[in-house]
Amino acid sequence: MNNKTQGLLFLFIFLAFGELKAQTPYQPNFIDRIHRHFYKSISPYRYLYNKFWAVDSNPNSFKKKKEDDFIVLPFVSYAPETNFKFGLASDYSFYTHFDSITRVSSQTARISYSLNHQYGIELNPDFWTPYNRYHFTGAFQYQNFPANFYGIGYDTRDSNKVLLASHQFFLDLEAEKKIGTSFRIGLVLNTVHNQFNFPSNQAFFFKNPNLYAEKGGTSFFTGISLIYDTRNILNFTTRGTYLKLIFSQNIPGISDLNSMNQLNFLAVRYFSWNSKSILGFNLVSNNILGKNIPFYLLNQLGGSNLERGYYQGRFRDKSLLAGQIEYKYHFIPRLALGVFAGLGTTFGYEKFSWQEFKPSIGGGIHYIFSIPNQLSLRLDYGIGEKPLGENRFHGAYFSLSEAF
Repeated sequence: MNNKTQGLLFLFIFLAFGELKAQTPYQPNFIDRIHRHFYKSISPYRYLYNKFWAVDSNPNSFKKKKEDDFIVLPFVSYAPETNFKFGLASDYSFYTHFDSITRVSSQTARISYSLNHQYGIELNPDFWTPYNRYHFTGAFQYQNFPANFYGIGYDTRDSNKVLLASHQFFLDLEAEKKIGTSFRIGLVLNTVHNQFNFPSNQAFFFKNPNLYAEKGGTSFFTGISLIYDTRNILNFTTRGTYLKLIFSQNIPGISDLNSMNQLNFLAVRYFSWNSKSILGFNLVSNNILGKNIPFYLLNQLGGSNLERGYYQGRFRDKSLLAGQIEYKYHFIPRLALGVFAGLGTTFGYEKFSWQEFKPSIGGGIHYIFSIPNQLSLRLDYGIGEKPLGENRFHGAYFSLSEAF
């Protein structure tokens, strides 16, 4: 058999096999059979599948269709500052006007308890009036939060930590008015009340000469905000820019603290070059100015949104400067994978140093529970540096929103 004949025979077998395969009916695998059985016979399973996983593939119905949405979920998370934490989280999203401009409003809530015997309740309203003329946002939090205090600065040591029993009430309100197409101007009000139980050991205070208001106190800041916002989506942003500058001042007559000023700046930029790839950049600069600043008002590096992996409050000082980059691959409508990296430091009492920027890397999974409103749940795991003689910083975080 010559080469030409062999080639024709191979082509015939290939085409015949392809035709036979095309005529063979699809045979569902084991997982498909279980899903079909549950979907047909178990009503709660059918409801949960249709509500939280199924997506209408019709291109016309897949377009953004404004609708209210509500979700309540139990959660388990781990963070350096809480150990394992358990709780319930809810999000109610709605529209004040059904048009192509008005953004989605929401009310999120969370109650939680951790293995470090910390418990708290959080409420976060976010309200947009028709055509986004006004934007009202707030945060209310009450917590009993025993936490570690390591001192002030970017070189604190684990061996110096003390456990503080604390009670905190936090209220943050902001009202913004639209100016032009992409600008808003706002008024802010922020009040924090803290009670602490510090050790009476004089040696501890000798090690922390910049420690003020160790028993707690009440602050009351008011000020203005300037915002530039071109984001296409509020939560799972795929493109656009968000810039925010806040200047606020503590009022001694209302609070029991000295006069202080805060100057905070936030910058976010998102790019997407196709329907699945999203790249975001974030820059944060927070500063508090004044004399005898309470330690609990100092800016803290770490947490679920900035420098993920670091114990929130392990490094704190008058000023904080941090940046991060995050790439998200939105491979199916309900799920996206993300990787991130960041650098951050604190300074003020300690001199600014480029060598003291703390690195952070990690990744996570994002579940979009509302396709029309692009509302998401996020589970991240972050890793930080390893101080000499100590364990490496790390933490896992559960959140009802994106990091930035």
